[in-house]
Amino acid sequence: MLKPEQLFLVRHPVDMRCGIDVLTMYVQNSLSMPWHDGAAFLFTNKNRTRIKLLRWDRHGVWLCARRLHRGRFIWPRDGDSTWSLTPEQFDWLVSGIDWQKMSGHDLTKWTLTPVTNPMILNEYLCRKTYNIWHGYYRTSLH
Repeated sequence: MLKPEQLFLVRHPVDMRCGIDVLTMYVQNSLSMPWHDGAAFLFTNKNRTRIKLLRWDRHGVWLCARRLHRGRFIWPRDGDSTWSLTPEQFDWLVSGIDWQKMSGHDLTKWTLTPVTNPMILNEYLCRKTYNIWHGYYRTSLH
């Protein structure tokens, strides 16, 4: 339903009070991009604390808004007025992750190194528990 075939990130900030009609006119006039079935455009405000997704489908138009509890959305500062995003980049972006630094890591090549000596692991856990219990990791309120 909301899975766009093409997703474009609009680099320049817009007023988040804008609705469907104003954002559609912005896409057509300022970006000179035709809206079409399956396309979606992602907008942000000046502080990058909110985003809006404008998406067209066969039956109408969707306008979705998102705000992070903390932090800001990572937005490109340089380059073209629009960027094309992959579905993975979109997922990272709306989660507040720096999607520009993420790349497709091949997790199948990652290996876990097993602990060969369980006494080393046990000693580490005991030391960590002791330090926590005796307040070495507590912060001072004075």
